[in-house]
Order: sequence, then structure tokens, then C-alpha cells
Amino acid sequence: MVTPPAWRALRPDRRPERRVSKRLQQQMIERLMAEYVAGTTAAELGRRHGLAKSSVLSLVRQAAKAGTTSTA
Repeated sequence: MVTPPAWRALRPDRRPERRVSKRLQQQMIERLMAEYVAGTTAAELGRRHGLAKSSVLSLVRQAAKAGTTSTA
């Protein structure tokens, strides 16, 4: 039988969240979207906010699907 890591056995509710959309507050996501729509590149936004470029692009796609902002 495989035992879970010690930290998980002690605090099962403290599993780190990996999804960027769950880690960031909605306000920050909206700010990222506004900057992206204004012309800032995904790479630059990633550098500024400590995110991968692919994470920024993923957030942009999610926002476009939800219709929360215009990315055109």
C-alpha cells in the first residue's frame, strides 16, 4: 500500500491549486485582459505578473469564451 506524503496526511485541505484562473483574483484577471486588449503582448504580461505566456493566453481564451471582454 502506498502512503500519501506527510503534509497531505496532516492537512488534506491544503493541496496547492495549480490553475491560474483559480489562483488569481478576478480583479487581476480583468486587469490582465484590459492590458492585453490595449495591446500589451502576452509575453510582456507574463513577465510583469510572473506568469507563463501560455497561461496568459489561456486566460484570454477563457475570457473570450465567457464573453467578458472583447479581444478583437
